[in-house]
Amino acid sequence: MIYTFYSYKGGVGRSMALANVAEWLYGQGLRVVIIDWDLEAPGLENFYFDAKGDLELIRSQLGLIDMLLAYKRLFPRLPLLAPGGRPGTQEDANGGESPAAILEKNLAILEERLQPVSDLLYPVHAPSDDGDGDGRALWMLTSGWRAGDRFPVYAQAVQSFDWSDFYASYQGEVYFEWMRRQLVAEDLADVVLIDSRTGVTEMGGVCTRQMADVVVSFCVPNTQNLVGVATMVKSFGREELARKRERELEVVVVPTRIDVSELEARNRFEQKFHEVMDDFIPAAFKTVNSNFWDLYIQYIPNYAYDEKLAINREGAKELRDAYARLGAHLALLAKGKSGLRMRRAMSEELKEIFGGRLPSGFISYEGDEGEAVARDLHERLRKHGVTLWANLAEMKGKFGSWPQVAGILDQSRCSGLDARRHAVRDGAETVALRARAGRQRLSRGGRLRRARAECRSPAELASKGPRLRLHAR
Repeated sequence: MIYTFYSYKGGVGRSMALANVAEWLYGQGLRVVIIDWDLEAPGLENFYFDAKGDLELIRSQLGLIDMLLAYKRLFPRLPLLAPGGRPGTQEDANGGESPAAILEKNLAILEERLQPVSDLLYPVHAPSDDGDGDGRALWMLTSGWRAGDRFPVYAQAVQSFDWSDFYASYQGEVYFEWMRRQLVAEDLADVVLIDSRTGVTEMGGVCTRQMADVVVSFCVPNTQNLVGVATMVKSFGREELARKRERELEVVVVPTRIDVSELEARNRFEQKFHEVMDDFIPAAFKTVNSNFWDLYIQYIPNYAYDEKLAINREGAKELRDAYARLGAHLALLAKGKSGLRMRRAMSEELKEIFGGRLPSGFISYEGDEGEAVARDLHERLRKHGVTLWANLAEMKGKFGSWPQVAGILDQSRCSGLDARRHAVRDGAETVALRARAGRQRLSRGGRLRRARAECRSPAELASKGPRLRLHAR
């Protein structure tokens, strides 16, 4: 999973939040990669090192801008197929292959010819060498080599880099897809955090719209930030963007630098924030009765004067709790094998943060009649204290609804069960569920295994925990 930390304006605590969340995730036993993509104002390493020698060492490492320039130098010698299906292109000479097929061939070429991203990762916290550790590690891909006298060369490279030309003349979209796949490879990391450039920039667009699975946007309490962040969040949710990416882009908005001493002003902003942002809350957050305001980061003056971590330090409990809470909510959005690894490593922390709000079951349905039964079951089970994932009705008809369902099922670790109408008895305090063996095909080609099982009461359902899914039809 790739999370891009973004802000519409600077000075909102975005980099500090990323550094602390990364440290917290590392503390949960995860393999974490952080990327300093804020090329014009780098410095993520300052949160982890303070000795001059250590800082010079990490700033002497090759980083992101060096990777981009090395690729541009190599590009003329790469046998990449031309995209787009235009007459006279190399694609046309290769049998008129589909854009998807050409993309995969080009990615295979880059996989063979380019230096792996892992070679450029600097160990902030190296994995244990004795083989007895849990594999946890924290690596950084720096912005680039800029130590000492090298900084003017770095600055010139960044200022002269033409992002539009990189896409148009160097197949930049293919390159960043290669990079994204490198980062999400199972043998590299469990989670990747990118520190993005501020504002509306081509540089920021790459690491939000193309690279990210989740954009984490930070908003300080003023109108400019609120309106700007809302505009960007809407742009991230455009359906044409989702179709081009062929995967959904989740968005999280974090209120930050909240001064709790100014209660009246804080309450006014909170009301405005809810009015503008509540429509964007992910279904996974609604399931645990959370909203974006629950993620607010308090303004602590002592931490405004220095780059330092709050995680694992004495004092500033409010900050430590806020960053842990944000990390836990981000884990709820993780999908696939990465999501399973994250939640398995963080299971105790998730229970501590969410308590009984963590879902025990999931109800899906087929057709209009199944939807009515699912809603009925949903309400009855909730009354008996059984926490369920969000109703599928909220996702019906939306692009990307199947990936959301797949993500929920990943988190539920569920067996597939059928709930029939006759099994829901009016006025009764028990709900009988019948299951049968076999397979069932869901929308967009998803498959679920079924297993024989029977649950006769909501209490029994709750006790079975996350292994139960109800299917109404």
